[in-house]
Amino acid sequence: MTEIPHNQEAEIWVIGGALMHPEEMPQVIGLMDLEDFYTPLNKHIYKILTQLHKEKTPLDAQIVIEELVSQGVHRETAQERMKYIDDTVMTSARFRYYARKLKKMTGLRKILSASYDIYEKAGNSNADLDELKSEAMASIREATDLAGNPRDGVDIREAIVDTLDAVLEKRPLERAVGTGIVSLDAQCGGMFPELIILAGRTRMGKTGFACNLATNAGLIGRKVSFFSLEDSSEVITGRILARLSGVDSKQIRHRKTTFEEDDQIRIAGEKIKELDITIYENRSLTAEQVCNMMRGLEDTDLFIIDHLGQVADKSKHGLFEDTTRACRAFARVASEIHKPVILLSQLNRESEKDRIKGTVREPRLTDLRQSGELEQLARAVWLIHRPWEYDHEGENPHLLKLIIAKNSHGPGGKTDLYCDMATMYIGDEPGTDY
Repeated sequence: MTEIPHNQEAEIWVIGGALMHPEEMPQVIGLMDLEDFYTPLNKHIYKILTQLHKEKTPLDAQIVIEELVSQGVHRETAQERMKYIDDTVMTSARFRYYARKLKKMTGLRKILSASYDIYEKAGNSNADLDELKSEAMASIREATDLAGNPRDGVDIREAIVDTLDAVLEKRPLERAVGTGIVSLDAQCGGMFPELIILAGRTRMGKTGFACNLATNAGLIGRKVSFFSLEDSSEVITGRILARLSGVDSKQIRHRKTTFEEDDQIRIAGEKIKELDITIYENRSLTAEQVCNMMRGLEDTDLFIIDHLGQVADKSKHGLFEDTTRACRAFARVASEIHKPVILLSQLNRESEKDRIKGTVREPRLTDLRQSGELEQLARAVWLIHRPWEYDHEGENPHLLKLIIAKNSHGPGGKTDLYCDMATMYIGDEPGTDY
């Protein structure tokens, strides 16, 4: 028989913290639900505390004992439990720590309950597989949504103190991850904890740009999780090796490097060994599977998903609906984990032609409308365009236009970047003095 997940120690500390500092009871009620207490007597005590608070009655241990006795609990049992709480809890300082533990136990119990329910239903040979799968995923989402309690609010009178200090002391934004590209950071402030769409047509350099973002973040000590749903880890590593060595990626891939280039590669290899970048290569992952993996990677600073078109969410509803569902899942998890999530997306090549002028045009935000609700769900949208791909004679081969089509933290705009697709470098032009 599987033991039901619970943590009596955490229950005791939450109750004890409320008794020690009754003024914090509103915060306790805002964070905790009755279902978070598994032990019957502790659940009984918490229910009494919430009722006393509602009635504006002092939260006193003796009053709790009398209430327990009046409701059928033996006096000796009530006294022993309250004495144990008083002897155990010496401070309320760890209240939030134990509250999170209880929330985790509640989630585990819900998962266990959902598992039993799905197990029973799966035993029915007439069960609808798609319906059962959706129900199972919904149960898991509900059980794992432990950090998004809408009642865990922040008092603006407290928040303004930290905000004023940060602004007046000119402290950098703690949760924004720099792109490593000075001109881009100056325009958009870096990568904020939200869903950022990086989109472009074929051959524009989306994966190469993502590899540069990952490399730049790694070089300043950030931890990066790179979900490569199309290319192997060897390909991604080879691109980063080219980026740091300055050696042509084709020469590296075909093993045709010179002795001098080999020395550059060795030096770059040592740098890569110091980067905290993990590559997850799996073409069969669904959006929900990727999101659940992301929830477990709590120490990651930046997530990159390459790319939306390879997410294995195929249903009878069609591409538009599948893409929208996947994007919703990524937007939701970005909000939950409060980390930057870069989602690469392919633009339809039909959007290339200017129907009036008959020429190739730059991508626009409206081009995303062919790919589900990306435009609405993303907090930022970056579109990349390389004119040289359409005009090898008249355009600069090293020009990459980054179009900030949507920016929730400021105005949009365009930034001209330098790109060398042979060595996979995309960024500020070498030698530029900022």
